[in-house]
Amino acid sequence: MARLQRAMTSNKSPRSQSGSQTPEWKRRQREQEQAAAKKLAMEQQLKQERIREAEKEKQEEQILLEKEREHQKQLLESLSSAGNTIEYTFLWPYSYDFDDVVSLHGSFTDGKSISMVRNDTFEYQLILNLPPGEHYFRFNVNGTWKHDPKLKSGFFEGNMCNKVDL
Repeated sequence: MARLQRAMTSNKSPRSQSGSQTPEWKRRQREQEQAAAKKLAMEQQLKQERIREAEKEKQEEQILLEKEREHQKQLLESLSSAGNTIEYTFLWPYSYDFDDVVSLHGSFTDGKSISMVRNDTFEYQLILNLPPGEHYFRFNVNGTWKHDPKLKSGFFEGNMCNKVDL
């Protein structure tokens, strides 16, 4: 009995008098192995769920981006197809970083921003056909609203904007 108690308190597996492992130790060993296997399976399942969630979020972002591009395309087409329009070039010459994201928001953009592209002189540019009249606009540079201090400006909807009369 003392030998069995010593064996249970030590890290060694207890052995019966015949030298084989005791049924109690085997049962505990099986339970530990099953618990470890169950834990590993749960961790793998959680990892797979996280991967699926990340893929789903990426797909949703892609769908939103495609919808935004389609809306911009429709807006540009509607501005271009309007009769009696004047072509106007919007320029943002103050970006010195190639990673800048610049867009235009105006009284003519239906509450949306339109992405601008870098031209060969490294200015951000957007060419639109606008109806004659007074138009207000401002630029969004990396999430910050700005106006060009060298152009005519005024307030539109409570914001400092640039102004063009066509």
